[in-house]
Amino acid sequence: MWPITLEGAEGFGLLLVRCLGFFVAGPLFAQRNIPAPVKILLGAVTALALFPIARAPAAPAITGLAPFLFAVAGEAFLGILLGFAAALPFAGIRMAGELVGVQMGFGIASVFDPRQEQQISVTAQFYDLLAVLLFLLLDGHHLLLRALGTSVQALPPGQAAFGGRAVQQIVALGGSLFIIALSVGGPLIAVLFLADAAMGFVARTVPQMNIFIVGIPVKIGLGLLAIALTLPFFGRTMDRLIAGLGRDLMAILAGI
Repeated sequence: MWPITLEGAEGFGLLLVRCLGFFVAGPLFAQRNIPAPVKILLGAVTALALFPIARAPAAPAITGLAPFLFAVAGEAFLGILLGFAAALPFAGIRMAGELVGVQMGFGIASVFDPRQEQQISVTAQFYDLLAVLLFLLLDGHHLLLRALGTSVQALPPGQAAFGGRAVQQIVALGGSLFIIALSVGGPLIAVLFLADAAMGFVARTVPQMNIFIVGIPVKIGLGLLAIALTLPFFGRTMDRLIAGLGRDLMAILAGI
């Protein structure tokens, strides 16, 4: 049973701040169309579930307002950092979808994404929704909850301290965003680039042909065909990204 003591309330409050930071910045639940009360409820339920393991080893009580505020800020930053690291693969996949859409000629045909509350190309939205579906099918949400539980066991509430290794991990994760985008959209961009080169050669050899009118449907059809052929590889890429996500989160915790 949850103890009604000052130390227990203090630990639960810090754990709640960590869970709220994770749901605010993490994937799936960070979208703006999810109401704030829903995120608060998810954070409270998760904190209640993790509170029994957060008390061992128990952290000493924090005395004074200033140390408590610093502890709250540290817990919020830790939760946001873990959520940000978990959301990076999805950002890389959306970037790949945007690049592929521009090469296919879909850059002007953007739609409104209610989850992000911004304009996004149809290819980026397709890859984003497909990534979320595969993430759930591959139990990626279970991995996130396990990582959050591991963070509670490794760093009890109020004991987060950020060092140089944590900063290095953040910089490395930021660089991996472009690697993810290249691994997902690189083959498609290469195919569309070769199509542009071929149409340029045709335009030089047959100047009577209006290559702009002919090239647009050719690139769209070729791009859709390439997307369909690379979907199995996208599933393998998601499997690899989810496995790497667990290692990245553990590396961040090890650096704190």
